[in-house]
Amino acid sequence: MALVYTPEPAVAIETAADTTFEEFLDILAGLPLSPLSLTIDVDRKRVCRNHQDVDLTTQEFALLAHLAVH
Repeated sequence: MALVYTPEPAVAIETAADTTFEEFLDILAGLPLSPLSLTIDVDRKRVCRNHQDVDLTTQEFALLAHLAVH
């Protein structure tokens, strides 16, 4: 299952494996969503933004996937 959203043109968001939970929430809060630019592939545990992989920790992905599905 893949969920797809597209934000309006946005500034680059860098994520790192050592991102804190609060930083992750700030990233999500600053992400304007609309169809086609953010892809969350729950089955493959992969997130792409503007056709580029987003590096998330296992916990960050789990939270994002949970929020997207629910």
